[in-house]
Amino acid sequence: MSEWIIKKDELESTIKLLRTLNKDGKLRLGKTQLSVDIVDPANVAIAQMWMDIEGDGEDTFNVDFDALIKALGVASGENVLVQKVDSKLHVVVGNHVMKITELSMLSNNVQKIPQLKYECVVTVEAKELLGMWAGLAKVLNDKVNFIIDHGTLSVNVEGTILDDTLTLPVEWDGYEKTCIPSDYLEDLAKGLKSKVDEITLEVRTDSPLLIEAAYGGTRIKMMIAPRIVQD
Repeated sequence: MSEWIIKKDELESTIKLLRTLNKDGKLRLGKTQLSVDIVDPANVAIAQMWMDIEGDGEDTFNVDFDALIKALGVASGENVLVQKVDSKLHVVVGNHVMKITELSMLSNNVQKIPQLKYECVVTVEAKELLGMWAGLAKVLNDKVNFIIDHGTLSVNVEGTILDDTLTLPVEWDGYEKTCIPSDYLEDLAKGLKSKVDEITLEVRTDSPLLIEAAYGGTRIKMMIAPRIVQD
């Protein structure tokens, strides 16, 4: 039987973020790292997560995210002990053991993650950017434009009632533009807000937007497919 020690709050908040994309996923547990790859049912967004852990073995587990969130909600303390016993994942808190049955199959299994490499990679302060993303529902539009124009990042949404544009300085002397569905950005912002200081964006015209952030011992990367719009 293998077991792993994982930071409780970090795991709980990260699984809640992944739950906004899908209801289940495959945990890959290693001696030093936990990783998860998931894709949403519409195949618009893919998320990858890597988290530092301490373990004595390697294994995988198809888990229902809601069940894991409930088990972690009962746990207390800084760390949680996780064990895989037969087809169950044990979340151990003192003498209390919560057992999660492994799913026989996932709702949307990730077959292969596209390996995209862009020339335009910029890092910006997270606070204003995440604040804007979290409030996108107020603008009543489901499309967000990301424009990098010779040293300036513009994030723009043109709503039926309200237009919103955020501009931030970046170190990129070129022009790129892509348009992204807003709901994915809202969920990501709510999951990352107050946790990260910086956000890294990779942008290429009419291509998926790549978003990366890190906090504690966790790194999150999300790829969101673009909406092609006519000028």
